Amino acid sequence: MDDAYVTKILTAYNERMYEITVRKEVIDALREGERTTGYKGTNTEVIALNFRKTAEIIVYANLAGHEVEYANLYPGYQHHWRIEGIIEKIKAFNPNYYPRAVEVADEKVNGSRKITDVPDGLWMTENELIEMYKICGDLLHASTPFNPPVDIEKYEALFDDWSVKLVRLLNNHIVELADGKHAILTQMATIEEGTPNSVFMGPKTPIVTKTENPQS
Repeated sequence: MDDAYVTKILTAYNERMYEITVRKEVIDALREGERTTGYKGTNTEVIALNFRKTAEIIVYANLAGHEVEYANLYPGYQHHWRIEGIIEKIKAFNPNYYPRAVEVADEKVNGSRKITDVPDGLWMTENELIEMYKICGDLLHASTPFNPPVDIEKYEALFDDWSVKLVRLLNNHIVELADGKHAILTQMATIEEGTPNSVFMGPKTPIVTKTENPQS
């Protein structure tokens, strides 16, 4: 891969991760009372919508820079809506698409930082992501005269768990690319910039790309 193509992949991936950061800010602001739609029920629905969109971004993010190749395999993929079906197709394209939560040492040893996996049970698994997506969909379609009132407190407890596990999944993570040879190591935010930083990992010198805040 040449440097221009690598930069294209990293930039596209960082843009998707930045969107997750923005959606998390919306979720947190609504949950902490910093913003409101004016009604608790609609606050809950907006939060659920942003969790659901976050799930979609995570699933599709691995296609960053490879949309043309994927579209050639699955024409009209943008209109697919069942998340299990989407994941099945993406796994056929890249079986290791799902992020892997890692910890990156602060100090360098022999010029590099040690990377270790985060223990299972602390971060959101693929199955938990699918379940979150379904629950959010059920909530968004529950407000009809034929259904009982939504139990907001039940969803607030789920929101707590999802928030923690998503942060642990994405804070520092690795995604493998479809070629099976390269990967992206991403840090969701730095203290100075607050925007994602990614390193291209593979049989070449790493290239670091930072996403500029599109709102700045």
